[in-house]
Amino acid sequence: MKQLFVFYDQNCGLCSKVKAWVALQPQFIPMTFVAYQNPRALQLCPTLPELDPSREIVILADTGAVYTGGAAWIICLYALHKYRNWSKRMANPALLPLAKRTCHLISENRLNISHLLLLKSDTALANAITTDN
Repeated sequence: MKQLFVFYDQNCGLCSKVKAWVALQPQFIPMTFVAYQNPRALQLCPTLPELDPSREIVILADTGAVYTGGAAWIICLYALHKYRNWSKRMANPALLPLAKRTCHLISENRLNISHLLLLKSDTALANAITTDN
């Protein structure tokens, strides 16, 4: 695995904030972030709509492997220098169900979390910039 494509929701403040944070982290495996609403996302992963990226994170590896939900978060952590050990711990069969439940809970409530934390999405920021000019 030499490249990961991370599909995220450009309309979600939490997703946009996490994307920005991950992009700043030193990476073992480079990650390219693509909004699932972008036409490029379908070019990269034609089966993306079937994976329902509006519900949970989806990651495509350059090997063709696709990861969703908790497994996607674990792969994302695995790609980061500082968090690879955490990913290995979370992938342990004893902790994997917890990782999956946690990811599902956050994904289900991400828009409410964004609102509560006043997190702006990429779309909201772009709109603010264009309306200010």
